[in-house]
Amino acid sequence: LLLRIPDGQTDTFVPKLFEAYRNSEVASPFNQQLKWLDKGVASWETVEPDLKYHVRRLAVAAPGTLQQFYELVSFLNAPLLDRNRPLWECYIIEGIEHNQCAVFIKIHHAMVDGAAGLKLFQNSMNTSGGNQASAELVEMGEPGASLSRRLETIHESTSRVKDRSQKLPSAVRQFYSLVTLGSGALIDIVKVLQSLPSFNLVVSNMIGPREQLYVGGAPLVTFSGLPIIPPGGGLNVTFATIHNDVNLAVAAAPEAIEDPFRLTQMMLDSFAALGKITSEKMRAKKKRAVTKAKA
Repeated sequence: LLLRIPDGQTDTFVPKLFEAYRNSEVASPFNQQLKWLDKGVASWETVEPDLKYHVRRLAVAAPGTLQQFYELVSFLNAPLLDRNRPLWECYIIEGIEHNQCAVFIKIHHAMVDGAAGLKLFQNSMNTSGGNQASAELVEMGEPGASLSRRLETIHESTSRVKDRSQKLPSAVRQFYSLVTLGSGALIDIVKVLQSLPSFNLVVSNMIGPREQLYVGGAPLVTFSGLPIIPPGGGLNVTFATIHNDVNLAVAAAPEAIEDPFRLTQMMLDSFAALGKITSEKMRAKKKRAVTKAKA
C-alpha cells in the first residue's frame, strides 16, 4: 500500500502508524501458525504472534525514488518466511518521494492469496470482503503480429476461456487452476515432458475498490500485489485496480529478465501505443456508423 502522508503530519504520521500496528489486536489469519504432524503433514493452530518481530519500520535511503522503494521491497520479499512463526511480516516504510510512505505485508500464499489480500485491506477500511481465484491458459498472439492483431487474439482467447469457465462449478474451476499451474512444475521435473509446450508468463488481475480509501487519514495512492513466480515460469505480471487507475507489478526470474523495472517502463510505452490504436479504431468505427446513417 502506497500512502500519501496527510498535510501537517510529515514527522508524526509514520511513528503513529507503526505504533498502531505494533499494538493492534491480531485476528485470523495473522494468528495462525503451522503445527507439524507426522510425515511432513501440517495443520493450522492459533497462537499469539510477537508483533515486535512481525511489525518492522524501515526507511528508503535519500532521495527515496520509487525505483529505490521497489528495489527495497524486492530485497525484503526474497527470503523465505520463518516456518516456526505465523507466516507473515509487516513493514512500515518511510522516506519515499512526494511525501509518501508504504505498508508492505509479506504473507504466505497458503494463508492469503492476492485477491483475498486486497479484500482483507478493504475490510480494514470499511469495505466488504470475498475471495475467488482461477487460472486459465490464454493465447498471446504470434510474436511477429502487429499490436492490434495481438490485442484481438488475446481478446478472442480470453472471451472463449471466460465463457467456458463461467459454465463450470467453482470447485471444478479451482481444481483446473491447480492442474494448470502444477503442469509447469511437472514439465520441469519429468524429462520426457520437456519437449511439450508450456507457459512461461503468468498474468493476474485483481479488481479493487473504486472509492477513495484511507489508512489513518492518509489517502491510498497505490495498491500492488507482489507476484510470485510459479515453477516453470519466468515472468509474473499482476494488475490491481484502485479508483480509476490500474497498478502494475512485475516479478521476474533473473535468468529471464535482467531489469524488471525497465520492463515495466517498456510495458507502459506499449500500453500508450495500444491506447492510440484502440482510439483510432473507435473513431474510425464511429465515423463509419455516421456515414452509414447518412446514406
